Amino acid sequence: MKLLASDYDNTLKCNILDLRINIYYLKKFIKEGNIFLLNTGRPYNSIIKEINKYKIPYHYLSCNDGNILFDSNNNILYLSSLDNIIYEELKKLKKYYKIAINTIKYLENVLEYEIIISKLDKLFLLKLDKIMIKYNMCYKVFYEGEIHIYIYHKDISKSKPIELVSNLENISKNNIYTIGDNINDLEMLRDYNGYAIASAKEEIREIAGNNIASVSCLIRKLRR
Repeated sequence: MKLLASDYDNTLKCNILDLRINIYYLKKFIKEGNIFLLNTGRPYNSIIKEINKYKIPYHYLSCNDGNILFDSNNNILYLSSLDNIIYEELKKLKKYYKIAINTIKYLENVLEYEIIISKLDKLFLLKLDKIMIKYNMCYKVFYEGEIHIYIYHKDISKSKPIELVSNLENISKNNIYTIGDNINDLEMLRDYNGYAIASAKEEIREIAGNNIASVSCLIRKLRR
């Protein structure tokens, strides 16, 4: 039995045709007794619409970059909830910087905080680092026109749900395969048998060590 963990955007779904081909092979992979974990940075409400629309099969679903894990019946198996005191600390940065702070939740549980800022400087990062150290947190930075900083528990990454699922299903590490395209996929690509989509950035492809055209190509490789 093998475990495949795949990112969603620009990995399982690069375009609609690619997604449908990937789903076709994914069904074969699952039918043969293997396990599939959809491991996305999207929040639950966003990804579940995609799952229902395209009828994507899965055994486990991880959202918000590993902050929450569901089984196929949408039961929560793991959830990392943040304390409101961290939000209060982040609000203090508004005295010195023009920032927006968003709270990313599932139900009433805070999974992540997001800071949006137009420009980073060393002093801002020093202030942010002090907060991270104080509360054992960390962050990732995404450049999407504006700068988006996502804050979460230090021990959380996309590798976390993979570890949990491997323990639940009793799957050894050498039978676990991961595929992704972006910076939030780095840990799972490094920690397991990682494959980067060929269109991924160079740093992602270097860390993965293996490059492949699509999820369907990886599944065909695993079924040999």
